[in-house]
Amino acid sequence: KYHGTISCFRYNYIDKIKHIYFSSSPSYFPINAGDVGLKGFDSKFFYKTNSNKILISQSFAYYIFDDPNAFPFQPEKIIRNKIQLNTKLFNMDLIYKIEGKRQITTMNSDLTIIQNYVKPINNFDINLHRDFSTNRFQGSISLSGRNLKNISQELNGVSIYDRRIILHIMIGYR
Repeated sequence: KYHGTISCFRYNYIDKIKHIYFSSSPSYFPINAGDVGLKGFDSKFFYKTNSNKILISQSFAYYIFDDPNAFPFQPEKIIRNKIQLNTKLFNMDLIYKIEGKRQITTMNSDLTIIQNYVKPINNFDINLHRDFSTNRFQGSISLSGRNLKNISQELNGVSIYDRRIILHIMIGYR
């Protein structure tokens, strides 16, 4: 069982707001970047075994910006490979991502505007999750590890891409 999609897009923004970050701080202020466009394509391909125990997917996206400064932290390209294993106890996602360089505009203490570039990154994530349902309750629990290769990135003294462990519990009552 396999399938794939490829789509092209073009978005035109009128009076796009972009953020200028203060150096060495997560604080920012908005300014009008004017009329800008974003175009590109997305592709996704899936393969699923007949038993539905394993799903393999790959997605590739490529973006072309009229003004890259108007889209901070948006990489030019993103490649995402995922293997999903479905078992009786839990589901596990193994994810390998590659993201192209990103840029962001900052202002330092003497009010000089600086165009900063963040290097391309490749990384590995894992997600364990399980959905459950009883007579009155339903929900999900997940444990995720992000940036497991521990490739940390800093921009003007502010860490922007650290290793993270996330526990997410959601419970609903019917």
